[in-house]
Amino acid sequence: MGADDLVKRIPPHSLEAEESCLGAMLMSKSAISTIQELLRDEDFFDEKNRIIYRTIEELSEKNLPVDAISVSERLSSAGLLQKVGGSTYLAKLIENVPSLSNVQYHARIVLEKSMLRELINAARIIIDNVYDNPTDVERLSDEAERLIFDVTNRKLRSNYKLLKDILTDTLKGIERISHLKHIYTGLPTGFTEFDDKTSGLQNGDLIVIAARPSMGKTAFALNIASNVAKMKPRDSSSKELEGNAVLFFSLEMSFQELVLRMLSSESRIDMQRLRKGQLRPQEKEWDELVRAAGELSKMRILVDDTPAISINEIRAKSRRLKSRYDIKLIIIDHLQLITTVESNKLIINRNNEISYISRSLKALAKELNIPIIVLSQLSRKVDERGGDHRPILSDLRESGAIEQDADVVAFLYREEYYKKDTDKKNIAELLLQKQRNGPTGDIQLAFSREIVRFDNLDIHSTYLEAPNEPLEQEF
Repeated sequence: MGADDLVKRIPPHSLEAEESCLGAMLMSKSAISTIQELLRDEDFFDEKNRIIYRTIEELSEKNLPVDAISVSERLSSAGLLQKVGGSTYLAKLIENVPSLSNVQYHARIVLEKSMLRELINAARIIIDNVYDNPTDVERLSDEAERLIFDVTNRKLRSNYKLLKDILTDTLKGIERISHLKHIYTGLPTGFTEFDDKTSGLQNGDLIVIAARPSMGKTAFALNIASNVAKMKPRDSSSKELEGNAVLFFSLEMSFQELVLRMLSSESRIDMQRLRKGQLRPQEKEWDELVRAAGELSKMRILVDDTPAISINEIRAKSRRLKSRYDIKLIIIDHLQLITTVESNKLIINRNNEISYISRSLKALAKELNIPIIVLSQLSRKVDERGGDHRPILSDLRESGAIEQDADVVAFLYREEYYKKDTDKKNIAELLLQKQRNGPTGDIQLAFSREIVRFDNLDIHSTYLEAPNEPLEQEF
C-alpha cells in the first residue's frame, strides 16, 4: 500500500463516541473537566463536532453556564449554528448520551482514533521525506522515530498546565517532604553532601561532570549508576522491582571493562588483581566476588557500548528504552566522543558540533523528564596553569555552550595527581561550580584508586591511610 492508498481510505473515527462526549459536556460540568484532560478540539474527526467542542471550552474558561441553550446562543452569535446542524443537532447530542458514567471511556475512544489518524499522517510525512532525501538515512530514521514517539507519547503527557495547578502540586510536595528527614525532590546519587546541595538529580536537568583524564570521571559515573539502581523507584509499589532503571552509554569502554570496574567497586577487591585473576582465598575474596556479582545482577542498568554513537542514535535509543524500562537516569561517557550527522549543514566546526550535541541532550532530558548526566573532558589549560590546577567553568573543552545548556556543572579534582606530597591522599574534590536553581560549593569525597570507588568521606575515612601505588588504567 502506497502513500496514495493512505489518502483514499477513510481515516479511523467514531462519530458515536464524539457525539456522546459532546452530549455529556452539555449535561455535566464534571464531564467537561474529565474530557478536557484527555481531548483537544483537533481530536474530533467531524468538523461540526470540533466547532461545538471549542465553543464549550470557551464558555467553560469564562466560567459561563454550559448547556444546549448557551452553546446554541454562542454559535448563533458567531454565525456558526447552522454550520453545525442547528439546535436540532445539539438536542440530538444530549438524547444520544448512553450514560454519563462512561464518559471517560468514550473520550478514550475518541483519543485512540485521533492517535491512529496522527500515525497515518506521520506515515505520510515519513514516506514523503524518504522520497525527497533518499541518501540521508540517519536523519530520516531519527525524524521517523520522533514523529512516531510524539504520537504514541501523547496519552502520557499534557502540553500545558495552568500555573495554579503547578502551584498546588508544588506546595503539596513541599509539605510532604517538610515532615521527612533526608528526602530529596530529585533522584539521590548516594553522595550525601552533593545531594544536600542539589536535592538530588532533578527531572529535566542536564548535569555535566567534567575533569581531566585520570581524575575518575567514569568511576564516579558508575558509582552514581550503582547507587541509583539500588534505590527502589518512588513511584512504584511493586515488590518485584529491585531498583531504578539506569541507561549508561559507554562510548569509550566496552561492556567487559565496565563490568570489571563495577565488580571491583562492589566487592572492594583491587581491580588489577581482579583483572589478572589473582584473588586471595584466605581473605575470602572469591566469596566477596560472588556476592558482588549477585548484587550487580539485581540492578537494572542497561549499557550501550556503541563506539562513536551519534546524537540521533542516543535520542532514538533513549526514547525507546525509556518507554520500555521506565528509565530514571541516563549517563553518557563522554560528550566529546558523540558524533553528529555529517549532512547537517548547520554544523560547520567542532565547537558548533559540541554546541548542537549539548543543546540536544538538554532537550532530550526535558522531553523524557529525567536527569541526564554527561561526562566531559576539560581542556589542557588546566594542566598548563601554574599553581592551582582546580578547574573553572572556562576550562570546559571546545564549547561555552556546555556551560550555558547545563543546569549543573561539577568538576572532579584530585590534588594528589599534581602534588605527590599533598596531605590530601585518597581524597577527591567535587567542585560544584554551577547550579541553576541552587548553591554551589566544593565537596570532599573519599576515593580508592585500587577499587575505583568514590564514597562519602565521613563514613569511609579509612581510605586516607590506603596504599597509594600508581595504577595502569585511566579512570
